Amino acid sequence: MIKDSDKGKSDFQETSPIPSTSEKWFRAIFEGSRDAIFLADQNAVFADVNQAACKLTGYTRDELLKMRIPDLHAPEDLHAYKTYFKRIIQGTDILSEADILSRQGEKIPAEFSNKMLCIDNKTYMLTIARDIRERRKTQENINIQSEAIEASMDGIAILDKNEAYLYMNEAHAGIYGYDSPDELLGRQWKILYDKEELEIFEKEIMPEFRKKGKWRGESIGRKKDGTRFCQEISLTALKNGGLVCVVRDITRQKENEKEKLNAQKTASEQEKLALVGKMAGKMAHDFNNILGVIMGNAEIALLDCPHDPTRKTLELIFEQTQRGRNLTRNLVAFAKGNKLR
Repeated sequence: MIKDSDKGKSDFQETSPIPSTSEKWFRAIFEGSRDAIFLADQNAVFADVNQAACKLTGYTRDELLKMRIPDLHAPEDLHAYKTYFKRIIQGTDILSEADILSRQGEKIPAEFSNKMLCIDNKTYMLTIARDIRERRKTQENINIQSEAIEASMDGIAILDKNEAYLYMNEAHAGIYGYDSPDELLGRQWKILYDKEELEIFEKEIMPEFRKKGKWRGESIGRKKDGTRFCQEISLTALKNGGLVCVVRDITRQKENEKEKLNAQKTASEQEKLALVGKMAGKMAHDFNNILGVIMGNAEIALLDCPHDPTRKTLELIFEQTQRGRNLTRNLVAFAKGNKLR
């Protein structure tokens, strides 16, 4: 095993080919490594470990030097480990990932690099282990984010500084009528818009986006088959010069808004008609009362002057007043929603 010695001699020299003059250099590298380093003999017994190995496993150096490699693996992982160990013994250099069982019973994910060494005609396995808990956590977060992006009903895409597609989810491709994102990756976004819409992008949308680093609004997209549709777009600039684009097809939303607007317009017209009808009914009622007075007086005058020269005039007044009353009946019928007579 390797350890510092006041006498200038290391116990590891009994098995190590490393000259004593190089011992300090070796020890500096060995102990200075951030990665855990284990040296085990053919019986999988640890011959030496560095401080990083102690920190990773939770064991002291003396404790580890009394242990074997299998002691750092959970029982359920031993079968896979034995197969893995045989391959290393056969001389295969392996870079892999596995769990280390710490003193506290925690499974610590680590990346292992293994190599067989021949030291003084004895075979040893050199293992360098790197704690990858943070990497795993980061990867898990990335996986969750990727899953969420892929599950999104909105189209999400990332474009490079040349505004060509680097990534997009299935929804983004589907919104534009494409079967797979592969059909659009590496291509410019401009193929998804007509000439008229591109002019709007060039003169209005993109200048504002480049100035503020973000933009949200509506535009008209073009599907693979040429169909035009309403869309809501959100653009966000990236530090590398690229951008993130989120697209939502709002065709149905626009149709619903139009239907709602038409319904409101119809309701408004009906309200106006109802108001007009109400006013017409009131006016007809009042006018009918006036005509009633006229007719009544005309009728009395006709009785008082059966042979008077003005009788024809009175008869005409009575006749026209009667017609007026018929008209008021029609207005009242209109006001009540009945058919005109």
